[in-house]
Amino acid sequence: MIHHDRPDSSDYLIRSQESRLFQRVPTNEENQNHDTLKQYRPKIVIEEAKERKQGAICISNELYLRYEGELEIARLDLEADEKVNVIGYVKEEDIQYLPYIKDGFGFVLK
Repeated sequence: MIHHDRPDSSDYLIRSQESRLFQRVPTNEENQNHDTLKQYRPKIVIEEAKERKQGAICISNELYLRYEGELEIARLDLEADEKVNVIGYVKEEDIQYLPYIKDGFGFVLK
């Protein structure tokens, strides 16, 4: 799957446009409206917060509410965040390409 950096990404994070297409639909208690979502996922459980080193691949967990399921890649070292689970890392030799992923540029995770 090809991911694209969201236009509203920051200097700190690459944010996948496509990852939110696969979010789960929140429960009624969460009072969210996601009628347009076509696929559902189980809750992304909270894991121990870890420091997000440059190249950390992260996914927002259930504490992030409507942003749950969003895939991010750290462009630089960031503090741990209890709302984000670190799920992997970009290969060391590919870190050099992170500055080029911006403004809708596509990328693939293998």
